[in-house]
Amino acid sequence: MTRSYRYGNKLIDKFCLSCGNDNISVCHKQNNVSNERDDVSNERDDVPNKRHDVSNERDDVSNQRHDVPNKRDDVPNQRHEVPNKRDNICNVAAAKVVKFFL
Repeated sequence: MTRSYRYGNKLIDKFCLSCGNDNISVCHKQNNVSNERDDVSNERDDVPNKRHDVSNERDDVSNQRHDVPNKRDDVPNQRHEVPNKRDNICNVAAAKVVKFFL
């Protein structure tokens, strides 16, 4: 069995738990002990990444929001076309007040 450990700022990858030797290759050859982690294959390498295999379906659909013309541009702004009735009322009221004081 092997284990990684930190020696000061230096990370020593593996050392033998049976004898404590830092040179793992020499220790394993002498003791005929196989590294258990090296014998196990990485199963995740065989599985394809499904996220990258799927094409982006949104790219195929055109953006319908930009394809529809803006209906509000065709309609004139009615608010500015209607005369302001409030101004006329104020002018009439002001004229009555002036006549009252004269």
